[in-house]
Amino acid sequence: MSKSAKIIAICAITTILLIPFVFINYLNPIIHRLQAVENPQATKAAFVVLREYLTDFYPALVKELPNTKILYQQMDNGIEGYVVPAEISESKQNIIYINDHFQKEPAVLTAIVIVHEMTHVLQFKNGSEHDCVEKEVTAFTNEAYFYAFLDTKDRNTLLYAARKFEDPVSKMTVATAQILDKNITDCGAENTNCWIDATKNTVRNLVLDSETYRKNCNVTE
Repeated sequence: MSKSAKIIAICAITTILLIPFVFINYLNPIIHRLQAVENPQATKAAFVVLREYLTDFYPALVKELPNTKILYQQMDNGIEGYVVPAEISESKQNIIYINDHFQKEPAVLTAIVIVHEMTHVLQFKNGSEHDCVEKEVTAFTNEAYFYAFLDTKDRNTLLYAARKFEDPVSKMTVATAQILDKNITDCGAENTNCWIDATKNTVRNLVLDSETYRKNCNVTE
């Protein structure tokens, strides 16, 4: 992904996130309410990855990291994480809960889950009026942008780690991660509207085809 394309991509992210909206219930009732644990080493490693790749291109996310706590928790199959934004958490921190299976995986896998959940934090902070499906489309699209920013080694590490999990959401992460590069190639880096729209449309179809997200977002059609 060229530097100019990366700059355009982050502008697109910023534009999406600044649209006002109403917060939805991110605390999915099918998640086991079991004891959550911290893993400072895993969290630190993931934050290093996020700062390395996103400081210049997604400063709003990086700015939230000092006020964010990562907790690992056993979750139902198909759930990678969920978030309680600082504005409504007792500790006044962003609390991101991540599937405890990820504790022993490479930091880049936890990092991409944080990108997804932090998108919801910023949506809440900025007051998005998007519905549940569109919020998930934005979060997965941001995963695609993050993947595009990674170097080849970290891309391969991410895909290898994610493919070890058979749940639908991990499969979506793998599929989403590779969408943006293909669309930029097909559309041409300078044809911004083409590859942004193509990426969002593909991601939207993935979300609507996902049983997990259809249930979470109460999609009945």
